[in-house]
Amino acid sequence: MINIEQVNAEQMRTFQKSLTRFMMYYRFGLEEVNTKINILKQEFEYVHDYNPIEHVKSRLKTPESIINKLQRKNYPWSVESIRENIRDIAGIRITCSFVPDIYRVAGMLMQQQDITVVDYKDYIEEPKPNGYQSLHMILQVPVFMSDRMEKVFVEVQIRTIAMDFWASLEHKIYYKYEREVPQQLKDDLKEAADTVAQLDRKMEQIHQEMLRLKASDDELQLHQEAASDCEASENDNVGKNGSGESGHEEACAGKTCQGKEAGGSINTDATGLPVAPASTASNSPLSANSFTLPAELFSLLFSASDQSS
Repeated sequence: MINIEQVNAEQMRTFQKSLTRFMMYYRFGLEEVNTKINILKQEFEYVHDYNPIEHVKSRLKTPESIINKLQRKNYPWSVESIRENIRDIAGIRITCSFVPDIYRVAGMLMQQQDITVVDYKDYIEEPKPNGYQSLHMILQVPVFMSDRMEKVFVEVQIRTIAMDFWASLEHKIYYKYEREVPQQLKDDLKEAADTVAQLDRKMEQIHQEMLRLKASDDELQLHQEAASDCEASENDNVGKNGSGESGHEEACAGKTCQGKEAGGSINTDATGLPVAPASTASNSPLSANSFTLPAELFSLLFSASDQSS
């Protein structure tokens, strides 16, 4: 351990040299977590129809920055002290599209078997007093060297585009201002943070509504294709034997076809567009093979039959 008051130039150079070797482990740990995130990104791009990750940015603290933090926090000057007390040497920031994406990405990282979650702070559920929102995790990952294995900490911050916008500008506004910030400015920044949170909620609402519209369009397209297949099958059978009823029923089994309902499907007309059920008074919809005559018409038919006899 080095006492800051007794550090000379030679000791400082020796300490910085050992620190540089020590930070090599963190660079490898950073690359390992970056690789995991890139794999997730590529999987979503090529396998799924949606990618929740917009941007990924990583950084490694410089030896000078670590020394300044040791001095500022009054930590002992040793590699062991750095390992135990400074957990943001390696850092990754993931920017997502929507708030639910943040928890989805965090969950996928936390579930990986070689990752240990050391710390978890949800500043989205409980924002900081100034309005800051983000999800913070300290992950511990193994780094395998030629002769040993080292476990290093990697800080991961996950936030939306709007949250990142606010945090970046807030940092620039306060940058190198060491005096007390006026309360009015604090209130204005807090109000801006609330506006950002409202924007995130609104964009997520629009996103979910669009997903429902797309799902409805996909379902309608499936019904239209099914109706078209059934109509083509019926025409083929009529051309062959003059009556396509039997073959048509087999070809359209389990499909929605021209207003006939199968398995709770949407009724469609000859063009494949959805129409209201033929009868709303009965729980069982009318079909081509089963229907009930009104009682009055039933009596008239039978009376006419008796008179003709």
